[in-house]
Amino acid sequence: PALAGLAPVPLVEDCSPEVGPPQYPDTLPPFDGLLAADASTQAAALCRQVGVVLYGQRSGSRYAVQGGTDGAVLGSCSPTCSADLSLFVVGDVSLDTGGAPSGFQGVLVEEMTRVAGDCGTCLAGSPPACAARYSLQGTL
Repeated sequence: PALAGLAPVPLVEDCSPEVGPPQYPDTLPPFDGLLAADASTQAAALCRQVGVVLYGQRSGSRYAVQGGTDGAVLGSCSPTCSADLSLFVVGDVSLDTGGAPSGFQGVLVEEMTRVAGDCGTCLAGSPPACAARYSLQGTL
């Protein structure tokens, strides 16, 4: 409930076996990442050893970064189903009593949106999309 305001795509329905690609896990495996920010601007990034760099903005302790890909083929839905994938990470860095970063609490959202082809029930609705949402907690 405390993270409800962080959702970058709140109106997109949750992916489920009935709506959306069925391979979304219930939980994400742990991963390492580094949140970085430019001291002179609001530019921010989430960097990981494996995977794409997500770019966005920092405002105070709030980070909002994203990335995506065009034209993913969802063969499990239909061989003609083409979709875009957007990945969002939004959350707040917590500080210890000395003012140093000590943790992160936020959300990770994967949104699949139909671009072309027949996606069957995988990406039905208006808009033809679904989102997988995960709570994130990080420590240093």
